[in-house]
Amino acid sequence: MGHRTKLQLFTILQLSDSAFPTGGFSHSLGYEASVRQNALENNSGGVHLFSCTALENAGSLSLPYVQAAFLHAADLSRIQKLDKRHQAALTNHVANRASIRQGRAFAIATATAFSLLPLQQLTAMLEEDMLIGHYSVMHGYCCAQLDLQLEDTLNLFMFGILRTVMASAVRLGYIGSMEAQTLQAKLQTSIPEIIERYKETSVEEAHITCPVEDITQSTHDTLFARLFFS
Repeated sequence: MGHRTKLQLFTILQLSDSAFPTGGFSHSLGYEASVRQNALENNSGGVHLFSCTALENAGSLSLPYVQAAFLHAADLSRIQKLDKRHQAALTNHVANRASIRQGRAFAIATATAFSLLPLQQLTAMLEEDMLIGHYSVMHGYCCAQLDLQLEDTLNLFMFGILRTVMASAVRLGYIGSMEAQTLQAKLQTSIPEIIERYKETSVEEAHITCPVEDITQSTHDTLFARLFFS
């Protein structure tokens, strides 16, 4: 990784801030459904297990799209193709719906905050339904336009996955805030290894590693009462 400028660091901090309005805290990535369907214990052990599988699935399925969108950010027609391919790959309707909502929110928030022409063009395409707006594709494209480095872009994406699970567990009352921070500090050390393992995976090879999590997430809409959108 090359030298990171102070401006790039400030951009990373802004994008990773919980105050940045991407709608991430309305999603649990399937954690809520997994606990309610008794696929996980509602304690720190269950949070640890789910976090590991969520990171693995993000690495094997989503990271290839983040990386491809970053590397082809100069070509919006290529971004359209990646977005359509990701739409076909996300067969879980709950995950698909959440990805679109969060991706569009991320693109709009980034375009509004940074006011760059390529980001304005992206949001115009979203408004005209020329793009679907899946989160991994929007994340990779926007970070490239913000002049972030690829490694930072991938780390930022994976950090968001882990933070979402921790926040979901806290809001559901299954673990406390300090316990969540301790667990996050432990688990985030695995992120570089996951990125390294999947960095050569193409979008054609992208896949789900832990299908049980994906299956339980697809039942989210059947829950009688639910706190999260997904």
